[in-house]
Amino acid sequence: MSTIPVNVRTSSRRIAALVVPLCFHVWPILLVISQKALVIPALLASNQRSSVFRRSFLLSLLLIITGSLVLLAQHQNEYALDHFLGFGLFTLALPAINAAIKEDRTRTLTVIAWLSLLNSALAYVFYFLETDLSTFRGLNRVVDFEGTTARVFFETTSLIAAFTLQGFRSTAMKIIAALVVFTYALLLAKSIFVILLIVINYAAPPVLAQPFRKKLLYLGGSAIAMLTVFVFLFALRADFALSVGVKLIQWQEITNDISWNWIGAGWGDVIDGIANNDDQPYQVEMQLPMLVHQAGIPFTVLFAITMFFQLRTLKSGIIAWARTLTYLIIGFSNPWLFIPSWYLTAALMFEPIARKKNDLACPDLQPQR
Repeated sequence: MSTIPVNVRTSSRRIAALVVPLCFHVWPILLVISQKALVIPALLASNQRSSVFRRSFLLSLLLIITGSLVLLAQHQNEYALDHFLGFGLFTLALPAINAAIKEDRTRTLTVIAWLSLLNSALAYVFYFLETDLSTFRGLNRVVDFEGTTARVFFETTSLIAAFTLQGFRSTAMKIIAALVVFTYALLLAKSIFVILLIVINYAAPPVLAQPFRKKLLYLGGSAIAMLTVFVFLFALRADFALSVGVKLIQWQEITNDISWNWIGAGWGDVIDGIANNDDQPYQVEMQLPMLVHQAGIPFTVLFAITMFFQLRTLKSGIIAWARTLTYLIIGFSNPWLFIPSWYLTAALMFEPIARKKNDLACPDLQPQR
C-alpha cells in the first residue's frame, strides 16, 4: 500500500507534464542546449514511483546495457563513445516522456500546444527580421543561394503534428493559434514530412474507427492521393527531389558497404561518401539503416521491438503499432531518430484529444483503499 498522499502524487504528475515539454520543445533554449542535455531534469521531475515510469525505465536500461555490450565487442573509432552516449541519453528520456503522457496527457498536450504557438511566432519574427542564427546549434534559418531566407525550421517542429486547440479557452485565441502554427508549418518550415504527420494525425482516428473493409478503402484512396501529391512535389519543388535523391544515395551507400557484420561496423562509424555533418558525420538522414550498419541487425531489431513496448505502455492495440511505425519511419527521413521530441511526437499521435475519463487517470494516482 502506498504511503504517499494523493495530493503529493498529483502535484508530481502536474510538474512532469510541465517540465517534460519544456525540456524538449522550447526552441530558444534548444538554440544553445541539446535536448539530450535536459534529460536528467526531465527524469528528476517525473513521478518515479509510477508503474509506467518503472516499466519504461526497465526497458530503457535493458536496451542501454545491450548497446554497451555491442560497443565493447566492436572495433572502436573516434566517434563511438559520443554516438553511444547520445543514444543512451535519448533512451533515458523515454521513461520521463511516457510517464508525463500517461499520467497527465491533457496537461502535457496543452503545454505542448502553447509552446508550439510560441515557437511558431518566434519563427515568424526571425524570418521577417532575417536574423542570422548560423552560429547557433541545430537547423534554424535556411538561406538559398541568393541570400534569401528559404525556411525557418526548428528541431521540435514535428510536435506541431500533436498540436491541439483544447488548451486555448477563447474562440479568438483558438483561431489565432491555429493560423500561426499551421501557416508556419506550411509556409515557413515547409517540411513535407511534418505536414504529412499533421494530416495523418488528424485523419487517422476516424479511419481507424471504421470497419476493416472501409479501412482498406480509405488506405487505398490515401495511397493514391499521396502518390499524386509526391508526383506534383517532384515537379514543383526542386529541393524535394534533391532530398529524395540524397536519401537514395545514402541507402545505396549503406547497403553496398561490406564492412559491417552482425555486431555492426561500430557505434559512430562513418561512411565518407554520405557524411554531411562535420560535428556528427556518423548521423545521416537514413538513420535507421545506418544503425544496422553501425550496431548490427540483432541490435537494430531489438531496438525496434523495445520502441514498440515503450509506446505500448501508453496504449495497446493498433494505436501502438501505428505509433511505432511512425517513429521508425522517422529513421528513413531525418537524422533525428534519437532526439526526444521526435519520439514524443510519435507517442502523442493517432488518438482523439478527448479520451475516456478512466483512460486519463493513472492507476498509481488513485486513492488506496
